[in-house]
Amino acid sequence: MKRLFIWTLGILLVTLPFTWSYLFGFFSGTHHTCIADFDSHKTGLTQHSLTIEESREKKVFIRTLKVDKSQVQLSSSDKVSIKNVWVESSWKYECLDTGLTVISLNKPGVLIELNDYEKFKNNGYQIKHGNEYAGYFSGVLVLFSDVPSADTVSLIITNKDGKETDRLKLTNEKKSTD
Repeated sequence: MKRLFIWTLGILLVTLPFTWSYLFGFFSGTHHTCIADFDSHKTGLTQHSLTIEESREKKVFIRTLKVDKSQVQLSSSDKVSIKNVWVESSWKYECLDTGLTVISLNKPGVLIELNDYEKFKNNGYQIKHGNEYAGYFSGVLVLFSDVPSADTVSLIITNKDGKETDRLKLTNEKKSTD
């Protein structure tokens, strides 16, 4: 009997680091998946979607933008294709009502998904609107400025030396949320 107790206590001590969130959830009434998801979903940090589909799933999608051309000229011999351009609210994950929830932050931004994002980023190309440059985040270019409120916007593509290589004209397709 003593040996069984020692073995049980030993197993509990060895497995405790892997089960603490379940035990905490059980004793506190908090669902364990919310606790377990804190690290993997980076709760509290401002985020953006990686695809237009994800934006719609998370219910932060505002509208698509029409682009005047399907490709961006990088150099005399190099181009990249534009896959999607859309406007969405920035968002964050929060643990609410015992579940992980997407919270819209109501700060709209333009997201540009390129066919060859790596070529664009690694060769030092940038997209700018006025004095604001789009940031590179996880395969998507993100631009937070007054772009979402305008009906038509011109974006400038520059090379690593800051010289203009092309221009994009974005137009709102719809004013309302899909």
